[in-house]
Amino acid sequence: MMQPRTAGAIAVVASLLAALAGCSTGTDQKASEKVDRKDLVLTTPAGTKKVDRVTWGTYAGEPYSIDPVRIGSDSEFLAVSNLCDTLLRVQPDFSVKPGLAKSAAWTSDTKFVIDLRGGVVFWDDTPLTAEDVAFSLKRAANPKSQSVQTQAFTNVKSIDVTGPLQVTIDFKQHDSQFQNSMAGPAGYVFAKSFTQRVGEQKVGTASGGIMCTGPFKLERWKPGTSITEVANDRYWGGKPLIGVLELRFFDNDSTLVNALQAGEIDGAFDVPTQAVKRLSTSGLGSLFLGPSTASIGFGALSPDGLAGDRRVRQALDLAIDKKAFIKAVIGGYGEPLKTLVPPFAASGLKAADVYNAGYKALPSDDLDLERAKKLIAEAKLSSKAMNIVVPAGDQVLAQTAVIVQAAGKTLGLDIKIKQLQPTDFGRVFVDPTARKGYDLVATRAYQTEPGVLTFASLFMLPDGYANYLGYNNPEVTKLLSEARQNTDPTKSAEAFVKAQALYTPEKMTTSLAVTYTRVFLSNKLTGMTTSFAYTVSPWALHLGGK
Repeated sequence: MMQPRTAGAIAVVASLLAALAGCSTGTDQKASEKVDRKDLVLTTPAGTKKVDRVTWGTYAGEPYSIDPVRIGSDSEFLAVSNLCDTLLRVQPDFSVKPGLAKSAAWTSDTKFVIDLRGGVVFWDDTPLTAEDVAFSLKRAANPKSQSVQTQAFTNVKSIDVTGPLQVTIDFKQHDSQFQNSMAGPAGYVFAKSFTQRVGEQKVGTASGGIMCTGPFKLERWKPGTSITEVANDRYWGGKPLIGVLELRFFDNDSTLVNALQAGEIDGAFDVPTQAVKRLSTSGLGSLFLGPSTASIGFGALSPDGLAGDRRVRQALDLAIDKKAFIKAVIGGYGEPLKTLVPPFAASGLKAADVYNAGYKALPSDDLDLERAKKLIAEAKLSSKAMNIVVPAGDQVLAQTAVIVQAAGKTLGLDIKIKQLQPTDFGRVFVDPTARKGYDLVATRAYQTEPGVLTFASLFMLPDGYANYLGYNNPEVTKLLSEARQNTDPTKSAEAFVKAQALYTPEKMTTSLAVTYTRVFLSNKLTGMTTSFAYTVSPWALHLGGK
């Protein structure tokens, strides 16, 4: 989940957006852009000149941690992706290539061997060893580490050092997602000795820091203000062109935009859509749009109440005009999403054509009020009351909630919007007692590593972390298990596509739109990753002057 961003109250957007649900008119066409998918770019040309200092705006405020096993928000990914390396690396097209590991692959159905590059050193000049890698993986796999990456290790039986630069992982059964996970947050590597010396309570904090091998070194974390990273002269992938990279914290759209317009910062990801035209015509830089796995939607939180009825969930989905939603809420910078897993997540996989065909075959769920009303009539509801939870201060999710509320109104449902402070909102996803009394939640979601099984497993398996309704379809469970265990990429993809066709109509979570990556970059700079790969690969490594 992304952290909330400060903005206006729900009441401000209610009158503007209520007309969106149940109709295709009422949007301000002048405020929206028509974006063709062919305009999306993966990167800008690599930089060629050294630049002493770059100041970058982190749009989601200050990180809670830069400990790789605990990161989960936008600002945390932005900071860590230039500091620490993953064993494999996500490329801008969402394919996977070697990273710290020159090879990380299956040698049998249940044995995965990691062979490291030689000569890699941490920032303190100590050499990277297999012990560091095994320690990093075991820590990420350990629930006691409060790791959000633990799920990647579900099928792991043991992690062993089998050579100075080799780690071997034995599995209970084959896991087709694991290799891709080594290019995501679960594959980050950090120094064993440093982490143990600093301790679990301080590592990754402003006072404790972190020790990694990435292209930039942590120089200073000034709480409430910024994180400063400096070029790693001994980086195995070549020294960056940027001498100093300052990540300045912003948790307010207006202050971020003002800083960009004033030239105080050199760029930012996910710039506010309402400011795109202003920034693009400022003469200070250019806006680049890239493909993404980030999405906006809403999900059911409880099997009790109206959200537990599949017909209600389906009706709400059918009562929302997705194209109008995209124009009004994200300025046209996105496209409708038919299911849980965005297509870009599978774009770099060996069986991408199978996944693409499966996605295209799904029903579009276009606006269909007549069908939506029939579903509500069939449900014969004894109550029409529902509520939807949003984080206070997040304008996009506030707008999303208003649209869901208006869609409900067209169906005769009375949906109340409940605002929660960020900490309380976060508890909704992890604490069943915090979900009590709530029916729906407006959400942002994203997937940092390639693959399709992570999201599906979280939401659709009986023991899934986000399976709040207790969904249990034996056929879906069987197919997802087959997709994970099958060693043939095509057969794995075929099993997933069959499962997807079964669970998508359930609308356990309703994905309204994929949001394109929006990057504003100063005219003096180039070499930026503009696809969603920036979240987990070193986006500033090739950044430099023109």
